[in-house]
Parts: sequence; C-alpha cells; structure tokens
Amino acid sequence: MIMKKNAITLKILMPCCLALTLIFAWRGFSPQENTTIKHSYIQNTQTIENPNTANKPFDFDDFFKKELHATKKETNFQPQKLNNLVNKVIDDPIFKYLNISFLKNNNNINDSFFQKYYNEEQLFKMQKLTKYISKKYSISIPQAEEIIYNTFLQSHEQNLNPLLLLSVISVESTFQPNVKSNSGAIGLTQVIPKYHQNKIQKLDNPTKDLWSIDGNIQVGAEVLKEYLVLSKHNLRNALHRYNGSYNDPSNKYSKKVLSKLNQYQIVYNDS
Repeated sequence: MIMKKNAITLKILMPCCLALTLIFAWRGFSPQENTTIKHSYIQNTQTIENPNTANKPFDFDDFFKKELHATKKETNFQPQKLNNLVNKVIDDPIFKYLNISFLKNNNNINDSFFQKYYNEEQLFKMQKLTKYISKKYSISIPQAEEIIYNTFLQSHEQNLNPLLLLSVISVESTFQPNVKSNSGAIGLTQVIPKYHQNKIQKLDNPTKDLWSIDGNIQVGAEVLKEYLVLSKHNLRNALHRYNGSYNDPSNKYSKKVLSKLNQYQIVYNDS
C-alpha cells in the first residue's frame, strides 16, 4: 500500500520538476548561477572603485611631465594653463628656499642671483635636483634643499659651475654636514681650518662656521675658486689641489668628481 502511494507521489512530482527545469532553461539561468554572477559583479565594481595604484605615493615629477606633455599636445594650446601648472610647482610648500614665495619675502629681490635663478625653469630644475639628492643619499628634503640653495648661491658669488661644487660636496662628504676626517677636514666641503683661516674669518654671521651648511659651503666655494685660479682654470689640476692629491697619476679623485658632475647635469637638464 505504501509503495503504491510513493509511486503515485513520484508520478505527480516528476512532471512538476521537469516543468520547473524547462522554465529555468528557457530563461537562461539558474538561481545558483544568478547568485554567482551578482557576486562577481560586486567584486569587479569594487576593483574599479579602488584601483591598485590608489595607495601608491604620488609621483610629482611624473605628474608634471605628463601634464606638460598633454598641455603641449592640445589643439587649442592655452599658455595660461601651462603657466598655472608651473606656478603650482614653484610654490610647492615643502620648499623653504627654492620657492617663489622666498623671493617675495627677501630684501635682495634685485640681486643678480635671484634674477638668474628665481624663474619657473630654474626653480623647477633646482627642486628636481633637491628631490634627487634627498632620495639618493637618504637625507631630508629640507637638508637637501638648504645644500642646493647655498651651493647655487655661493657658486654664483664665485662664478663657479654650481653642479661642479655640488659634485665636490658629493665626493667629499656624501652630503653629510657633520663629518670630520682624520686629517681634520670639516663638514660638507671637507675644509681643513688651519689652511684657510683667512676665508673662515670672512664669514659674516655669528651662526656661520664650518659646521653650518651655509658657512661651510661659502668657504669651500672660495677654496675651489682659488685653486682654479692657481691652476689657470685647469679643472683636473684644481680638483687635485683641492683634494691634496696633486701628484696622483691615476687622476682618481678628479674622475670621481667628473662622474658625479655628469650625473647631476643629466638630472638638472632633463626636462
């Protein structure tokens, strides 16, 4: 009796199940498939809204280059748009000295140094060089900026190539202002005080000495200029006088400095 009832039940349920299967097949999906598709759509939407690059540090230099390139390619080129972009660059608040605001607040606004370097092109180049030095030598942006600013300032005073003086600093101290050698050479430019007392005494500010960034670079720039004059502007001889290796036939020191000079010229002039 029970088996007869089960057989009847199966005869009733089977057509119903077959009918439901045909309905879902006709509509093109099943409940399980629908759930999977919906979940996949949500995941894809989240990926679009939160790209993998969202948490990467902002590459300012890369942004500037792309924006500059895009601006130049516009059919209706608008110089004002480019000027606004450049103004944002030179007013970057992370810079104290290499910033157009520094010029506005400085009493020496008509000085030839500011006239030469405080424009859009030169400020951007010095800012770029600062970031390069900071990253390569693991020093802070403020410290790198102060070194770059004073290097360009004192090179201007002594009529030197600022990138040459920067290269000397790089080889002598790797941009560490508090180093002292076994021979008594001090600071960024590794000046030996007993040989250059006349230059040290010309430092015009009580806060300036060989341990300060501005004082050390001022004296180092004078020393380099003096050796260039003594060497009749033979760069190799001047550099080896500076290093105390005048009779080195291998030219090891001058090769190091000139290698750094080549690097900094590429960074500084690459737009």
